[in-house]
Amino acid sequence: MIPEPRPHGLALLSVDALAARLGLDVKTVYASLARGEIPARRVGRRWIIVEQVIDQWLATPPDRPPMHPIGPKSARSARGRPRKVPSDRQAPSSERHRR
Repeated sequence: MIPEPRPHGLALLSVDALAARLGLDVKTVYASLARGEIPARRVGRRWIIVEQVIDQWLATPPDRPPMHPIGPKSARSARGRPRKVPSDRQAPSSERHRR
């Protein structure tokens, strides 16, 4: 989809156009927008995505490491939740469940 020209000179992108530009599924883009990972504003039920802001965002290198590190297993499970690591203060699981 072609960005919509506006009288104030800003070209806006639709969520579908942004998803196609990023090579992502539309649902993934909506989730990233909701988490604030993609620069945009929400007005009512509509997302305002300025093409120039997206261009600048894509040209800027990220200032944090990737979310899924490559190498040894991370401390997160496959679902992204922290793994439960037994502490020294807890009794072993077999003793906790005894009656």
